[in-house]
Amino acid sequence: MGQKPALGGEQAGTEPRAEDGGKQAATIGTIERRAELGGEPAAPDPEAEALTPDDALALARENFRFSAMRNAYYHSARLRFYEAQHRALMFGIVLTGTAGVANIFTAYAGDRWFAGITALLATLDLVFDLRGKAQLHDSLKRRYFILLARLEERPEAGARQMAKWQSRIYSITAEEPVTYRAVDAVAHNEAIDTLGLDPDDKQALTKSQYRWRHFYTAQGVTFPYAREVASAGDSKP
Repeated sequence: MGQKPALGGEQAGTEPRAEDGGKQAATIGTIERRAELGGEPAAPDPEAEALTPDDALALARENFRFSAMRNAYYHSARLRFYEAQHRALMFGIVLTGTAGVANIFTAYAGDRWFAGITALLATLDLVFDLRGKAQLHDSLKRRYFILLARLEERPEAGARQMAKWQSRIYSITAEEPVTYRAVDAVAHNEAIDTLGLDPDDKQALTKSQYRWRHFYTAQGVTFPYAREVASAGDSKP
């Protein structure tokens, strides 16, 4: 899903995700992410402006690693969701097609109702194209992991090569369906855990947001950062 601050849905039009690496990189990714979610961007860090070329390149690598990993985790989650839904419908279709189940059901509800259930399940799978959506997210996931592999294969890559890889993330973004922001926030947190970044940069979700994350896009919803939640708790009388 593009370069969303850490690692998007089913219609074109996603927003970039922010990228992070070490603690400083995570902070930069947080600034970008907050801006994308509609919050006020933090003031520029004077120290970041004074980075040497080598430091800037190292930071770019860490930001790229975080962005690609977050996107890969996001699409992995969406892939698992659609695969599970597709398999559930296929199980229902196969089950309702067996003679034993048919005899039991028709004894209580009649043949027409039973045939209608089988047709309904098949129609749902066809209309929502669950398998096709799963394949799309599988393809996007693979492309992000390939970018991660290339990054690790080329520790000597310079600014020009980093720019080429970054442009590929932007190109992939154009092919992505709409972002499910709560799923994206979970992917953000998973990437932070994987890379050992500052836990305060994690995004907080409510129980309902987490439970229904695959069912609504949560466009316009701002997920606070752990440090903000902790600060708000400390400020309560």
